[in-house]
Amino acid sequence: MVHAMDFAAMMKALMDERGLGVRALARKVPCDPAHISRLASGKQRPSRNVAQRLDAVLGASGRLLACAAAAATSAPARVPADDWDDVKRRIFLGLAGSTALAAGLGAPPQITWLTSGRRVGPGEAARLAERTARLRHLDDYLGGADTYLLYAAEFQATVTLLRNTSCTQQVRTALQAVTAEQAQQAGWAAFDAGWLPDGRRLLESSRTAALDAGNTALAANALCHLAYLETGTGRSGAATAAAACGTAGRHAPPAVRALLYGRLAWAHACAGQAAETGRALETASRALTRPSRHPDPGWASWYSHTEAQIMAGRCWTVLHRPAQAVPLLAGALAGYDATHAREKALYLSWLAEAHLYAGEPGQAAAVTSHALALAAGVASARPRQRLAAVLTMLRPYQAEPAVGEVLDQAAALPMPAPLPSGPPTPGTAPTPPR
Repeated sequence: MVHAMDFAAMMKALMDERGLGVRALARKVPCDPAHISRLASGKQRPSRNVAQRLDAVLGASGRLLACAAAAATSAPARVPADDWDDVKRRIFLGLAGSTALAAGLGAPPQITWLTSGRRVGPGEAARLAERTARLRHLDDYLGGADTYLLYAAEFQATVTLLRNTSCTQQVRTALQAVTAEQAQQAGWAAFDAGWLPDGRRLLESSRTAALDAGNTALAANALCHLAYLETGTGRSGAATAAAACGTAGRHAPPAVRALLYGRLAWAHACAGQAAETGRALETASRALTRPSRHPDPGWASWYSHTEAQIMAGRCWTVLHRPAQAVPLLAGALAGYDATHAREKALYLSWLAEAHLYAGEPGQAAAVTSHALALAAGVASARPRQRLAAVLTMLRPYQAEPAVGEVLDQAAALPMPAPLPSGPPTPGTAPTPPR
């Protein structure tokens, strides 16, 4: 069991090794010196955000983060069985990379089934679907560069299983749906890490597998991801996003329909099409209030009223309509869970931009400061790109005290380690068997 003192002991040793006192470290983090003192003495447990910043400044390579995550789970000596998955999830927050995550989860069971040479049945398909759903939640807390290898390995293992074992057509269809979701996980991780060609290949493989499984909603989500990738690279994703909405159809589950039309709104906004943006946002909003006889699939359930509000705020920001954007974003983000550091940092960057369009550089600077703290240590290319753009927009106002302070804060932050230029092996997406 790891306690707060374990974190404190490691923190103090790293401070001594680098010749940093409490005040000097507080300036680098940045943080209140009294808070740093309480952490170093073990009198207070660290939050994830502070632990992340301390880890970066002290060059702990994830060790302080691991201690902080483990300390958060150390209160009960016995953990009820129903809570065990949540405890493991919280411990995962402190792990530095995909290799450690894979070790924590154990090897993909597909490998064992292949070596045993047995026939794959409904039980194995259900187990893989459950495992894939659990892996999905890692993306809530970790960047794509940390999760890609794990997601890609799972996808390749399931494709290999399908090619080399026998099963009924019903089981094959279920496994094809699993490969479709696994390819989406890997493709999204590649996109988040900035590895766009690999992301595109995996998302195209996902769409193929979903269509083979007869899962039009999942195929539509693959197209939706591809549209988002297109807009993220400066191209119009409107046609692809519209195709995603058409693939899902009018009777798709509410969260699926809302997610797809939210992304369609984003594509229209990035193309400067205000009227089309408004219509898509209205369709997405109506979808979330529509009753349904069928539950939303797990991969779409994250798209809540809050996420829809944030998407609307982002769209109006891109269209330079701060009077609409600021209330939406500020209201939704006020209670947004900071453990979702990548998303909150990204969303805050659009709020900061909206404040600038409203002629409020001081407010923009305050929001940017919060976003910088959240984004530290997240293995994702997108927050880095967004915050770099916002800081560039702030520079003309650097004579204002608040703006000068946030620019100094950004300059004082340790430079993040550059993400690899391409994904590690496995890198080429296999073709799902038909």
